[in-house]
Amino acid sequence: MYIDDINEICLKFKYDDNIKKAISIVFPLMVFEYKDFAGVKNVFLNTRIFDVDRLDQSVCDDIKFSMLDGVNENIFIDDGKSYGENSSVGAFYSYEPVFDDNMNVVSEKTWIVVSKSDRYEGLFNTSINIPNFLHELNHAYGMQSPIYRKDGNSIYSKHGMCETVDEISLDNKVKRIDEKNIMSEEIINEFITRKMLCNYFDVSDYSSVNEKLQSINHVNSVYNNLLMDVANYLSVAVGHDNLMRYRKDNVYSIVDNFNDIASRCELANMYFVDGAFGYLNDKLFEMFILSCDRIHYLGKKDEYKREMLTLFYDVMAPVCAYNIICNNKGSVSEYLSGRACDLGEDIKVQTK
Repeated sequence: MYIDDINEICLKFKYDDNIKKAISIVFPLMVFEYKDFAGVKNVFLNTRIFDVDRLDQSVCDDIKFSMLDGVNENIFIDDGKSYGENSSVGAFYSYEPVFDDNMNVVSEKTWIVVSKSDRYEGLFNTSINIPNFLHELNHAYGMQSPIYRKDGNSIYSKHGMCETVDEISLDNKVKRIDEKNIMSEEIINEFITRKMLCNYFDVSDYSSVNEKLQSINHVNSVYNNLLMDVANYLSVAVGHDNLMRYRKDNVYSIVDNFNDIASRCELANMYFVDGAFGYLNDKLFEMFILSCDRIHYLGKKDEYKREMLTLFYDVMAPVCAYNIICNNKGSVSEYLSGRACDLGEDIKVQTK
């Protein structure tokens, strides 16, 4: 299936059989999920893939240098790291804006770096780290129609759900000054990735996939089950297709409607007076940080569990508010009663 298309992709970039086998696995999974053959193929034709034995910073820097050869000369971009770039994970997706002489963004350079190890051969018939590779490819798919808007010395950009603002100085330095919605992009992306892996192994529950990955000592992602629960609840409430319209097609009204509808619920005055989607992302980030810091809670399991569950209820407040008003599902009383029961909080349940 898709043999000619995969051959075309591999010929363009001169990929070896190892990467070709990996693409042969993920390409049909993505087409099945997104029902968008052209969009999926476009990702592979425009995003260069590098497979490496050791994914460390020096390797990442060398690849970035080669990708940007002759591009953005005399321009220094200080965005911390390219999106997702982290040499401690199994793969990352990077994009870099290409500027003209007037500091207008005219195109992008995009690439994925993925680690490889013989331990993946048994499950995937390739040494490529398929779970991490697929996660980054899903970012690339959701971010393939980026927006850049320049206003004076500021550049606003949107990639998937992530929105950033960079500032241009007089000496052509570009510095990141604001970013938001990173965690909603991450959890929805990981939720989709896990669904694809279930499809590949023909199982209905990700726990079965996780068992297979643990058997080969795959390093699990830091996105815990509660974060995946949030992704599921958000996807069901707003609609998966609607989230993809905002994420991939840049239909801002999806988030605007979410904020507007959730604000009409009583929970808004109690938890997120400054905006539902922004609050949701702030709390998601706190959940993510807590999950990363779990090692510091050794011997304090109950404290960790309570803090994580509290953040989960915080994140769910705008989702529940949206569901109550838009979908007529649940009630303020049910949300507050559940929170009080699980956390022991003394919340006065109000009824109309």
